Amino acid sequence: MSLPPEPPPSEPPPPPELPPAGPPAWVPQPPVSPTQPPAAGAPSTGWIGPAGQAPGAPRPCVRCGLPLDPRADLCPRCGTRQPGTGTMAGKDRLLAAAFALLLGGFGIHKFYLGRTGQGVVYLLLFWTGIPALIAWVEGILYLLKSDEAWAAEHGGPPQRPSALGLGCRWLIAVLPILSILALIGLIAVGSQVSSILSPLGEAGATPTAIVEPFGTDQPAAGSADTPEVAELKARAAADPSDVDALVQLGDLAYAAEDYETSGDWMSRALAVEPDNVYALIALGACRFNLGDSEGAEEQWQRAVAADPQNQEAWYDLGYLYATQVPPDPERAREAWSTAVEIDPDTELGRTARDALAALGEASPTP
Repeated sequence: MSLPPEPPPSEPPPPPELPPAGPPAWVPQPPVSPTQPPAAGAPSTGWIGPAGQAPGAPRPCVRCGLPLDPRADLCPRCGTRQPGTGTMAGKDRLLAAAFALLLGGFGIHKFYLGRTGQGVVYLLLFWTGIPALIAWVEGILYLLKSDEAWAAEHGGPPQRPSALGLGCRWLIAVLPILSILALIGLIAVGSQVSSILSPLGEAGATPTAIVEPFGTDQPAAGSADTPEVAELKARAAADPSDVDALVQLGDLAYAAEDYETSGDWMSRALAVEPDNVYALIALGACRFNLGDSEGAEEQWQRAVAADPQNQEAWYDLGYLYATQVPPDPERAREAWSTAVEIDPDTELGRTARDALAALGEASPTP
């Protein structure tokens, strides 16, 4: 039995005819208004840009450079917020730094940056002072952060810093340092003023009298001879025993702060009247101002021996004992107590009483 013959193989169908080569037919369409709905059956673009324009070419991430859709708010790779997208409003860096440095203790900068929870924490703990310190650090970090990094974190396009912006940046940055230095300066000045006004300095210091020894409150005068000096010298030359002329010459020299000459005139007066209390006190003041404490004590001791009721001599002795090195507070207290007992209502009496009170508050000198 023979098999039927196989049919001949079929030929493949011919390929479809292609359109002639050339650019595709494209008819430009008018722009679509943002408020105009798309035509029926037209594909939706999904996003309409400013003035109804379609989204442009992809733009790189501000941090990692990954190409992103212009509509993207966050980078899917690094999570960085992209400036100028969505509803994110840019925050001014200098304003945020100013809030942090000046009002950071109350969390104002946190509220400004939209971090309400952190701002509430700062506000609740402002009384501790810790939020203010943290805010200072944050304010300085805000100023030192680059514009690109700030825009990536807080939105808004990066801005080129101007000369005014740079000046404000460094001015605000050094403001806390200047405030601390000013506070230290005020404390130092206050301590200095307090030590000057106080009758006593630190514990154990000697009292400073309001009225210094004889003659120190007199105005200084010129050292040149005046007609008055010439007349007094003529009187002393004509009568070497003229104590009044000699004492007046000593007073004029003392007023001119010529303590050596003043002491010479007072010594000549004492040579005539050894118990002249006024000349003794004046000569002691000359010795004191020349640094001769022993000589001053000798003359003032002679003055109180000649006149035990001389208040000025007792006061000057107390001042000498309180200011010598080392001080002798016991003898100073004894001398000032005697000056107060003589007459507590005079200026010297009140001054001696204040010095005694200050001396009692001082710590004993070892």
